[in-house]
Order: sequence, then C-alpha cells, then structure tokens
Amino acid sequence: MKNKPLKIGLIIVLILASLSRVLKNCSGKEDRASYINNELEAQQSLRKEVMDFESAQQQKEDLESIIGYRDLFYASYDSINKLGRAEKLVYRVKKVEKDSLLQAYQNMDVKVKANSFVQNNNADSLRFAIKFPDNTSVFIRDYETKDPILESFKALKKKKKIQNITLLLDEPESKFVSYNYKNKGIQYNGLALLSKKDNKLSSVEFESDKLSTNDLRQKARILSFK
Repeated sequence: MKNKPLKIGLIIVLILASLSRVLKNCSGKEDRASYINNELEAQQSLRKEVMDFESAQQQKEDLESIIGYRDLFYASYDSINKLGRAEKLVYRVKKVEKDSLLQAYQNMDVKVKANSFVQNNNADSLRFAIKFPDNTSVFIRDYETKDPILESFKALKKKKKIQNITLLLDEPESKFVSYNYKNKGIQYNGLALLSKKDNKLSSVEFESDKLSTNDLRQKARILSFK
C-alpha cells in the first residue's frame, strides 16, 4: 500500500512525458489531436480490460466461496445461465447452440442437447461437466488409482456422502451403479458407468434432483452412445 502513490505518480509522469513528445513531433493541430485521442482511447480500453478481468476474478472468488469451483455444475441450470460472459470464460463454461456429441470414452459418446452448458475443466479428475436445461448433470472423469473400482468411486464421491449404492452391472473391468445423496437438503439420484484398465479409472455419472432412478436410467440410455 505504501508504494501505491509512488506507482501512480510514476504513471502520471510517463503519460505527461509521452504527450510532450507527441506535441513536439506532430505537425499541425489536427494531427496532434488525432494522435492524442487515439492514445487516450487505447489507455481507456486497457483500463477497461483490466477492470473486467479483476471483476471476473472477484466474481469467481465470490462464487467459489458459495458453491466451489468443482461444484459449479451441482448448482441449478438457472444459476449457471446467469453467469456473465467474463465469468463463463474464467470457469471455462460454454453454452451449446445445437445438439452435438461429446466423447466420454474411446467407445462412448454423450449426446449434448442444444442450450445445455459444458464445462471443459481439465482439472484434477474431472474432464467435462454437462448441465442440461432440465437440471440433469453429467460428469466425465479420468483418474489414476490402484484401488478396486467401487472403492475408488466411493472415495471420489466422499464429499457427497453417497448412499444406497446398488450394482446394476458387475463385470471385472466395468460396473454400472445407482446411488443417491443429499446436497444442501435436496435429494439427488445418480447413475455411474465405471471402467478400469491399467490402473486408470474412467467414470460417466448422470445425476438429477428431478428424475427418479428409473427415469434417469432411461435418460442415460438416450444420451449415451457406444
């Protein structure tokens, strides 16, 4: 804080020196005025970019204190939809304009409907998160682990305190499970397709606070392609 007045004073001196050189080197009042205006506009544009960035960073910090970066897609569709352009850039969130396919595994795609949000995370284990307009979420993860498939998945979802884990498909290298949990008092149902090979566990999780487990299972079938 003590150096701030000194920095401001130095900036002012540099600006005045720059304007002084411009006045000496430019011939004619119109040339001088045009050059000065261009310089001022450039400085204003730079200040605006800095302010926008600082504002986005502050909003990001505010959001993180409320929902957390990794929990962004556990929030409602409307909450994500209200994020500003700068916030979406910070969080790597993009709105899909038309139906498209997102590769989950090498042999599995997820259909992303128009107006859904996609977060390209590439942080920790989470590769992608998808939020559909009906509040259904999809989380696509890859991570290294030496633990058994189910134990690894339980550890991954430890913060959500998932319960009622039921095996719907049980094979040596893949599992399909149902589960549920409560987040801020709201009940969520989930389905996860888990696959492990060479200590690399991949998961695709479908979660909803609106759909029953059976309805969510139907939706997962519609949204996933092999």
